[in-house]
Amino acid sequence: MRDELDHPVVVHGDCHRVYEPLERRLDEVHADRPRAVEAFELGTLLGEREVALADVATLLGLPDIEAEHLMDDLVDAHLLQPVGFRRYRYLGVARRLAQRRLAARTTTAGV
Repeated sequence: MRDELDHPVVVHGDCHRVYEPLERRLDEVHADRPRAVEAFELGTLLGEREVALADVATLLGLPDIEAEHLMDDLVDAHLLQPVGFRRYRYLGVARRLAQRRLAARTTTAGV
């Protein structure tokens, strides 16, 4: 199933069930803080499971303090884990979801 979770399009029912609660949490975060979802997705461009706040802030074009509020919103939604001073870790499935969403958004914007 891990390989199926990595596919660009989710076709297997079990994969939908894995992503569904994460998608709901992202929708809730997006309702209040759309830029937090953008931070969640863009953070995966850094290529690591752990990201530094300063790097995410740079990707967003925001001061560190504003980016930190967004990242904390993602921690509160259990989409990221804090792992040190201004460092955050993606859970495997959450990271794959963020990558998939970013790819879909990029593809849609490029059409």
